[in-house]
Amino acid sequence: MSTGESAEYKEIVDVLGFDPKKISSEDFSQAWAITQILWEDDRCQTLLTRFARDYAKAQHSLEISELAGSAAFEMLLTLVLAAVTAGTGAIVNLTRQARLARQMTDLGESLKELADLKRTVHKYTPKTTLRSRSTGDITKDLPVDNRPPPQNNPPPKGNYTPREGVTPLDGDRVYKRDHLGGDSKDPYTLQEDGRPLGAKEGVMPADALGLDEFDPELQKLIDEQGYPDVAGREDFMNFSDIKPVELKEGEIMYRIVDEGSAEARGDSGAYWAREIPPNKSAWRDGYAVKDSWNDNGYYVEHTVGPEGMKVWEGTTAGQQYKEFEGMEFYLEGGLQQLYVEYNSIPNLSPKVTTWSDAVQ
Repeated sequence: MSTGESAEYKEIVDVLGFDPKKISSEDFSQAWAITQILWEDDRCQTLLTRFARDYAKAQHSLEISELAGSAAFEMLLTLVLAAVTAGTGAIVNLTRQARLARQMTDLGESLKELADLKRTVHKYTPKTTLRSRSTGDITKDLPVDNRPPPQNNPPPKGNYTPREGVTPLDGDRVYKRDHLGGDSKDPYTLQEDGRPLGAKEGVMPADALGLDEFDPELQKLIDEQGYPDVAGREDFMNFSDIKPVELKEGEIMYRIVDEGSAEARGDSGAYWAREIPPNKSAWRDGYAVKDSWNDNGYYVEHTVGPEGMKVWEGTTAGQQYKEFEGMEFYLEGGLQQLYVEYNSIPNLSPKVTTWSDAVQ
């Protein structure tokens, strides 16, 4: 094989994700069948798609927005091929490090075992949902589906469901609510436009992602100069960029809260802003506040005293809602936010925001 042909073959291998010379047709057929079994499982498909996106983010080699189901399917096929061929030349694009290659092969083995288990369960599961009848007429001896029709009962769009047992912080309206849509671990309420309030549809663009790591030089400001600990719980990841700022006497900052916020317990939260957004939708979008995190309704304000205040300031990173039944939404962020030391501002009195969309 000439140098040009070798380079062309290498390019083909990189695209495929495996070396076709090292995989027999029998191995490939087996891997394809296993992959199909796994891919037909909705939960497995969702988890693998999320894994593919997370892997792309970690590698910085692919545009996350381009990673859809097809890329996840290809990654799944490559992992299963690694198991079927015992890792011999199967993994190319996923990793070139021997240690990681072994781990990927082990993952492929686990996926292969899962497919075998699904085969067994399917084989021995009584087929009681379909009724067959024998009449001797092949045109009539077809299975009859006597299952009840599926019930599609999505949560009502924009329905305001205040949480029971909650005491208002000001006035007589409860703003804390139960969100009935989306993943149970990341719920939201769909509005009349079919999206959570302030959210956009699709996969969050890469430029809205938060920081991956905290600059060691900035860590020194926490350790040596008394800046708020934005790194301890990785709160810096909620910023796309961040810088230390010392607020001067007389500067005012605001924070939107609800009955479940720290302020309801007499404490003070960490995320603030220099101004109050014009409405709830702008607040959710610009500060990337998910439905289940904070329901708004009130605001608190603080005027910096003569001692000043050390804070972090930067662009709010976006937040992606968990994918649910094929629907994906995200809050883009983009507004400037402040981070202060938790519970460092005493005697706050929540006031009603009076936003017209406060109960959406």
